[in-house]
Amino acid sequence: MTPEINKPLVIESAACAGTSEKQPRLHIAFNWVIYMTGSANSPDEWLMTVEHSTRRMLELFEKHPRVRSNLSIGGWVSRHIQDNHRDVADMIRAGVKRGQYEITNRPYFHAIASMVPYDEAVMQIKKSLDINEEIWGQRPIGAHHAEFP
Repeated sequence: MTPEINKPLVIESAACAGTSEKQPRLHIAFNWVIYMTGSANSPDEWLMTVEHSTRRMLELFEKHPRVRSNLSIGGWVSRHIQDNHRDVADMIRAGVKRGQYEITNRPYFHAIASMVPYDEAVMQIKKSLDINEEIWGQRPIGAHHAEFP
C-alpha cells in the first residue's frame, strides 16, 4: 500500500495507546555529530559549515521543540563556535536549557584514539568534558568515540 502524498505519517506509541492522550507520539533516537577538522579546513569552510549546516539544523530543532537529540561535540569545536559564532552558541545553549539537547563528549581534537598515546587520548577526553561543561552548562554524561578499539 502506497501512502497518500501530503497525508501526515502518524505513529502511535504504546505510551499513548488506550490512554486519554490525544497527541500521537513518534519517538526517534537522534544523534547529531558536530564535527569540523581543525587545521585541514580554511576559515571559509568553517563559516560555510556553521552557516549552512549547524545553524540550519538548530533552526529546524527550534521549530520542533518536542524533538530531542544528543549533540556529539568535541571541546575544540565547542570553543570555536563559542568564540566565533556566538549566536549559534546561544542557540545550542538554549536547546540544552530547555532539555532538547544532551551534550555528548568527543576527544578535544577528534583524535583517533587508537593512533595517539593513551595519556594523550585521556587528556583530550578530560579537556573536552571540562570545556563542554563550561560552554554549554551541562557536563556530558555520554561519549561518542566510534574509533575506540
